[in-house]
Amino acid sequence: MTKLMVKLESQEIPRDSFAAQPKRMYRAGSRYCRTEENPDLQNGIHGLMIINEPDVWLINRLDMTAKHMVDPGPTYNCRMPMFVNAEDIRGPEDLKKILMQLEFGRELEFFKPRATAPVRGLCCSGRKRWRT
Repeated sequence: MTKLMVKLESQEIPRDSFAAQPKRMYRAGSRYCRTEENPDLQNGIHGLMIINEPDVWLINRLDMTAKHMVDPGPTYNCRMPMFVNAEDIRGPEDLKKILMQLEFGRELEFFKPRATAPVRGLCCSGRKRWRT
């Protein structure tokens, strides 16, 4: 299992806002994913998402409610893309875009096939540098 702590930082986002709060993400293979959020008291949400493909649960720990959904398939893979907004996904073809394939916990699988051989770079302060 891979555990990640993810935090969004930007000049446009106030440091004390809910959007700037860290999220804890867990991933085991392509079937099991979990995301835990800090409480968002302004909107009355303390989010927890649990995925055990094809089952998905969205839980609000503040008001103790939950919603269950079933992935219709045909593939049963939980996805945790790094660069996506819900409005960016309009259909299955959008999931094939290159940045949609970069996922939390799957960084090596994304970058390894795209890697190039290292080449000798510039020398700085007497130390040899490598770049790709």
